[in-house]
Amino acid sequence: MISWWISIAAPGNALLHSGIDKGTFAMSEMKFGIAAMNDRPRPVTPTDEKCAELREDFDYFDDNHDGLMEFGEFVGLMDGLGADMSSDECRIGFAEIDSDRDGVIEFEEFLDWWISP
Repeated sequence: MISWWISIAAPGNALLHSGIDKGTFAMSEMKFGIAAMNDRPRPVTPTDEKCAELREDFDYFDDNHDGLMEFGEFVGLMDGLGADMSSDECRIGFAEIDSDRDGVIEFEEFLDWWISP
């Protein structure tokens, strides 16, 4: 199984998207990589502030505002982050995050993935 991660190093460690088109927003020092999850330590319990930031980022890419991230929205997230991923890599990443295998990523799955060691 491939484990992968996205790391965003921006002011406040949040996506910079306020008022900017999804396809063209800029983030300072954005890094993307496919690596072992254990190589990148993450907190076990995120702060309320971090949860709020992640929720805002998740909601931003939830185009139809149904509280779920469908595959197309996930691809939009990867494109928005500047990730150069093939369709197969996107499918693998989506499947890893969609832990209940219902075909969509709920915020809780996204959060669990983000903070997992």
